[in-house]
Amino acid sequence: VKNLEINKAKKEKKKYGIYIYMLIPKQYKYMFGDDLEQDCHFLFCYLEDMNLPTSNNRKELNPVITSSGNHARPQSSLFGLTSFSTYGGKVGEEYKREESEKYKGYYKSKLMLEYPEMNDVFKEFTDKYIPNFKYQQIIINKNFQCLPHKDKNNVGVSNIIALGDYTGGELMIQANGYVRKCDIHHKFKEFNGCIHTHWVEPFTPTRYSLVFYNIID
Repeated sequence: VKNLEINKAKKEKKKYGIYIYMLIPKQYKYMFGDDLEQDCHFLFCYLEDMNLPTSNNRKELNPVITSSGNHARPQSSLFGLTSFSTYGGKVGEEYKREESEKYKGYYKSKLMLEYPEMNDVFKEFTDKYIPNFKYQQIIINKNFQCLPHKDKNNVGVSNIIALGDYTGGELMIQANGYVRKCDIHHKFKEFNGCIHTHWVEPFTPTRYSLVFYNIID
């Protein structure tokens, strides 16, 4: 089933993923094999099924400028835990988040509540390819060419991978007076974004990046 849907997605550029996953009995939900390249294509299909909102939090890192002269809101969304217990809806409305069973005082992000099945998808993917790395948060970026910056609230190292049939988009890391160009297309890269300035080179067309990291020591 996996190979069939991946080939169809590649040829027809259709969205698959979440809906297929929900139809498969839990005991058979092992969608990833031993081929990272192929599994990245399949994970890309899952991400394409998600409706990722734009974010106001990181817009100063977006090189795209609106007609009003401001930085555009990028598609950069949190999937995981947050210390904020509520989130906003329509003007004047506020909603309570669900508290984490494991980490008291931390709450499930809006995206995590909207797509709970993706928690299993991400866990299976990371258990397969970075089994010794534990994380509490994932940043999902879509078509976000991030400007030079250092991370603020991450604890320890992060793991990043990029997905999609794009060109360009290398991760640039500045360390010890040198700048290193890292190809993270369907490859994991571990680095400390709090210590090292990093940014993304221009790319085209569609590029996702997933950043797995911790906020709790």
